[in-house]
This record gives sequence, C-alpha cells and structure tokens, in this order.
Amino acid sequence: MLVLFLTLITIAIALWILTPLFSISPHPTASDASSGSVADLYLAKERAYDSIRDLEFDFHSGKLSEKDYRELKEGLKKEALEAIWRLENRGRKGAGRMPVEPEGG
Repeated sequence: MLVLFLTLITIAIALWILTPLFSISPHPTASDASSGSVADLYLAKERAYDSIRDLEFDFHSGKLSEKDYRELKEGLKKEALEAIWRLENRGRKGAGRMPVEPEGG
C-alpha cells in the first residue's frame, strides 16, 4: 500500500514538473497581438527585430540566397512595423490594423 502511494506521488510530481515542457504556447507576432496588450506588442516588436538580426547574420554568412533574404526580411519588417503602429495607436478609435501596407525599402 505504501509503495503504491509513493509511486502515485512520484508520478504526480513528475507530471507537474514536466508539463511546461510539453505545453504549446506560440510566440506572439504583431498580427496575433490584436488584443492590444502592450506587453504582447512590445514582445512582438522585439521578436521581429531579433529575427531580422538573425536573418542579416545568416545572409552575410552565406546561408541564404539574396531572394530568400529579401522575402523574409520584408515579412519581418511588416511585422515590426505593425507592432510599432499598434503601440503608437493603441486606445485610439478605429486603430485596428495598419491602414496601408508599408512601402518597400
């Protein structure tokens, strides 16, 4: 009886410890942060910036073609700009998505 009780306690503790490793929580992006949480928007902006830095490094080290680099960078720039736009326009009436797509550059 004691062995069964200790086994169940051990299993319960192991599950409690390992649960965060198996939970899926995607990283927020600017489009995911439509709820307007300031922390989510800052996090989305920083993640986009970090990804752009990583992309620059991969391109300059020869891991990406110029075409792939430009396509990926454009998408990440849009994410960062949308997060910045939402941060600047939070709380304003009608401030959903960016009204126009950012121009290339």
